[in-house]
Amino acid sequence: MESETSREVEEELERKFGSLFDRYLAEVARRVFGFRLGELSSQERMQVEHVRKKLDIPGEFDADADREHFR
Repeated sequence: MESETSREVEEELERKFGSLFDRYLAEVARRVFGFRLGELSSQERMQVEHVRKKLDIPGEFDADADREHFR
């Protein structure tokens, strides 16, 4: 079951970036906002960094800071 916050983040990403995000990137971005970087596998970590680069989010990954970036 998807949380309200997850849906809000996904909707915000789609609203802000439209076609820049295909479904895959939107799903990666939606999933990682609930995790700390240390809890991600190396493949998930690379996906997070790819999404952050596409979104032009500055600095190191921080779930709380990244979440605030979209509020």
